Amino acid sequence: MCHSLANRQPPLRKALSCYAAQHSVQPVSGIRSVFEQCSGLNLVPSKWRSLVPPQAANAIRWAAPDMPSTMTGTHGMRKILKFDFILLLIALLLVLIIVIHEIGHTALARLLGDPDSVFYLVKVKGDFACCGFTDFDTTKLSWGDNLVVSLGGLLATQLVALVALFLLRFPQNNTLWRRALKAIALGFAFFDVPVQVIQASLYDLDHRVWPTNVDLMDVMLLLQTRIEASQIVLKAALFIIAAVYLVLIIWLYKRSSQPQTNEALLR
Repeated sequence: MCHSLANRQPPLRKALSCYAAQHSVQPVSGIRSVFEQCSGLNLVPSKWRSLVPPQAANAIRWAAPDMPSTMTGTHGMRKILKFDFILLLIALLLVLIIVIHEIGHTALARLLGDPDSVFYLVKVKGDFACCGFTDFDTTKLSWGDNLVVSLGGLLATQLVALVALFLLRFPQNNTLWRRALKAIALGFAFFDVPVQVIQASLYDLDHRVWPTNVDLMDVMLLLQTRIEASQIVLKAALFIIAAVYLVLIIWLYKRSSQPQTNEALLR
């Protein structure tokens, strides 16, 4: 009877039906953990919690190999949600990088002589649209001050990256905190630096007039007013400096990823 009934039912129900036909059913507190181990799920429908007695654990294990295939939709949904969450974190990190970058420009502009300097996360004016824009008066600042303000965004983001790498050197019991520090260090370094370098290299300096509101292009244009250097030389130097810096970041990251003991840090 059990055999004929089982042939018409799914594997798990088949095992449970066979057992229920021969034994009395009693509530079981441990059925949830058994079910989760077999199915790979964290959520067990309430009807299963009191349906099977402890002796049915073997029957559930017997039916388990066929269960993951019936739960493909659940696992797929989890992967989709995890992917969406990662995308959200990346978007938040990019916004944070832009904000810190513009704060660097604005803070230095105010410190060096323009108290009215402000920044916009998004700036739209006519046909002009920009994501991350600092509005400051260049006439209030000297040549050197304008050079520093143009570099202020990169200085701010790379300071954050270096601080994150420094904190990684200390022992951390919180795995989530260490992952956040790693994401900040690598994200701030390997997003802002390449973007700024590539952006500046795309323009022809011979047909541009300072200020252009493109950070590193403004730096190169300011340097050309004081030194005799072609744009090829300046751009090559820019790429070399950026490459050396990013290699240094990778080296610091590898060293910082291995937390040291307090005794080692004090030496």
